[in-house]
Amino acid sequence: MENNEEIYPQKMLRGISSKNFIIEGILTEDVFNLDPVREDGYCEISVTWYDNQEAFDVIMSQKSDRRDEIQFQAGAAELDRVEIATKMKAHFLSENLSYERRPTANNRYHGNLLVKNNLSKQMKRLIKCGLATFANNKIYPNPNV
Repeated sequence: MENNEEIYPQKMLRGISSKNFIIEGILTEDVFNLDPVREDGYCEISVTWYDNQEAFDVIMSQKSDRRDEIQFQAGAAELDRVEIATKMKAHFLSENLSYERRPTANNRYHGNLLVKNNLSKQMKRLIKCGLATFANNKIYPNPNV
């Protein structure tokens, strides 16, 4: 976490770009694919901090940069920040997993889950599977599709 003074809501939303990422009603780890490593050694998993209803509306109406269509066709999954910090505590303590706010021009609620890049492929997969399991509790279909 870049700024310990930052206020974080209890919930965050992870957009689901493809219905193929949900099998028999269960989220797959593909929902949490990692972006390329950045300068500080972390890979990003983009989230929208669920501060309020506007944050929900922003992620659900977000357009793809490549195609002029709704980016999260399959909706969004909700994660509980306190739950993942508690149940994945070992990852946070070892700084394998963290989070931040990083607003963008199109989404002032934007942030990232951060996964250390130098972890083994197996450890990265464990983190992604854990996130998918916790996020599976609440999946919102996209009302704009």
